[in-house]
Amino acid sequence: MIVSKYRTLEYIKANLIYIILFFSVINILSTFLEKQVFGDLGILGDATLYYCAATKFKLGVNPYDFANCFGETTMHYQYSLIALIFFYILNFLNLENYKIIWLIFELISLVTICIYSIKIFKFKKKFFSSILILFAFGGACWSGILSGNISIILYAIISIGIFKLYQEKFIQFGLLMILVSFFKPYLLIFLILGFGLYKFKFLKPFILTILITLIIQFLSYLIEPELFKNYLNVIFYSTSNEYYKDLGSGIGIIGMFDGLINLTKIEMTNLNISKILWLLISIFISFFYIFNSQKDKETNIAIGILVTTLLNPYLMNYDLYLIIPSLLFLTYKVNFFDKLDYNNKFAISLLILMIVLYDKFSALFLTNLILFFILKDFYFKKSFKNI
Repeated sequence: MIVSKYRTLEYIKANLIYIILFFSVINILSTFLEKQVFGDLGILGDATLYYCAATKFKLGVNPYDFANCFGETTMHYQYSLIALIFFYILNFLNLENYKIIWLIFELISLVTICIYSIKIFKFKKKFFSSILILFAFGGACWSGILSGNISIILYAIISIGIFKLYQEKFIQFGLLMILVSFFKPYLLIFLILGFGLYKFKFLKPFILTILITLIIQFLSYLIEPELFKNYLNVIFYSTSNEYYKDLGSGIGIIGMFDGLINLTKIEMTNLNISKILWLLISIFISFFYIFNSQKDKETNIAIGILVTTLLNPYLMNYDLYLIIPSLLFLTYKVNFFDKLDYNNKFAISLLILMIVLYDKFSALFLTNLILFFILKDFYFKKSFKNI
């Protein structure tokens, strides 16, 4: 009897991560069924914005005005004229069929992210890693899929691009990043990975990528100057205090500092302090990453993805598709402590936190924690060399 209990405890101990993940998945799926299937919360809300913009564009109406095709909203279509051309095909679909097709594209994109994350980081536990990518941090990526935001498709393209960068195929990486920039220009921050991996060897591909992007955007201005001005107005609006007030300041550094400032009860009429702090931190970690990158490509890419995530000024739950496999890889790879036993326990603790933390800032917390350890080890090693 005692032996049987001992074996049971050993089994639970050995499979603790899987047991916790199993119950987390059950909880997330049951919540989805309760709210989205049997409840009245809709899905693919962001996808309807693209449909609305395409409809207005066809009718000759300003697509950058309020996306109120299906009721009043404060939301706007925010992507470029080139992106509108991609979305124009939506006019040949009815809304319900479009939602089904969009969901299929999202699922294909999720599979693509998992496949290329496994290729880049060479995960041995492929099924476990894929499930964790989908259900980590309270199913942050899952909720991103349900929102219908285009981010999952863009991050699938970026994951392919990073793999091409890994293979030193700079042209293919640059072209994929240009494509992504038509929808979300700030995602060009992933070009930093090129400098982290190849230093000044990447300077020419970087300049060409930026130059081609600007030329294409300028050509779109020449074709439709009025619509391009409307596009710029929406871009400027997305950096305004009104935008942050209506839609929130996200879960990134700006959102974190904004929350801290609000806790102090300081009367703030804008987010200037948060933005300045974000800029200073961004400059520091960018230079640190570029000039102190790791020799191991996989580790370099993982750290680079953490850095670019921190640089994202609009970080939301649907921007975590690449950071989760990066955190997972670094949890396996980085030696946080000299003693192997301590390191294993800490790594298991990090995996558990990825599964059980449901707070919106939890991914940011673990990102900062891991970067802190990497930064600490770097400076300690530098100090020891100088003694």
